[in-house]
Amino acid sequence: MRIIDTFEKRGPITKPIVITIGNFDGVHRGHQEVIARLTKKAHDIGGESVVISFVNHPSQVLRPDKPTLPLYSPEHKAHLLEKLGVDTLVFLSFTKEFAQQEAKVFLSKLMQTLPFSDLILGYDSRMGIGRKGDPATIQELSKILAFDVEYIGPFSYNGGTVSSSTIRELVRNGKFEKSKELLGRQYSIYAKVTSGNRRGSQLGYPTANIDVSGLTLPPYGVYAVYLEYKGKQRPGIANLGTAPTLRTQTNPILEVHLFEPIEELYGKAVEVFFEEYIRPEKKFADVVALQKQIAQDIETVKKYLF
Repeated sequence: MRIIDTFEKRGPITKPIVITIGNFDGVHRGHQEVIARLTKKAHDIGGESVVISFVNHPSQVLRPDKPTLPLYSPEHKAHLLEKLGVDTLVFLSFTKEFAQQEAKVFLSKLMQTLPFSDLILGYDSRMGIGRKGDPATIQELSKILAFDVEYIGPFSYNGGTVSSSTIRELVRNGKFEKSKELLGRQYSIYAKVTSGNRRGSQLGYPTANIDVSGLTLPPYGVYAVYLEYKGKQRPGIANLGTAPTLRTQTNPILEVHLFEPIEELYGKAVEVFFEEYIRPEKKFADVVALQKQIAQDIETVKKYLF
């Protein structure tokens, strides 16, 4: 999958373009229905599937005093869209200027820079200033601008409509079985491993550290996890939180200790799957007490994973 940050970088148009537009936070089962229709339509007409999405959540611009913390980072979203077979991802920054456009202006500009034959949208998609670009408006614009538009109906599960907001609430409460049903996969965090203070190694438990600032997160605590790298999942234990016994910073980090040796992961992209909550995070009196608790936690996690 190719990723570009402006329409101008698209290059020559050599085949029909089928597009969808949306935030796609979580890339949940409802989103997957839209993407499946997008890729099938592109395949059927010998075209190219293009997703137009945003690196920042629109609420950061529309509600800066109370922004929504996304489920996934831009890298995670891109990772999942690629796995779904999308050809091109146009990753834009959602800005005040972008938000002030009318749907007609946006689609007219888009048709000039990225001429498309088909537009696939989710049932609740609204575009343009004040979300005035509703289905009736877009249908009218499709006649003027000469493209076909198709809306995909809501995806329901157990009597409820699948939505990113519902999944965010489930994750915040650590309800992974429920979130799995709506996501269509186990809840996870995908990111590059960052450098740490190596205190874990000094304690005898080296960790892969991941910055999780700015995301919707499960409750702070210790978890049984699997870390996936190069297509292989490895069992481990993770602490999500501020690691108060060893750190003074308040930004959250995810620290993963694996039960089997692995190559240096610093700078490598990994995906951590949350399997089971073990206990809440706590500050210990000293590192000796922390080491003792880690050993106990590892035994608990191994009983769960093995």
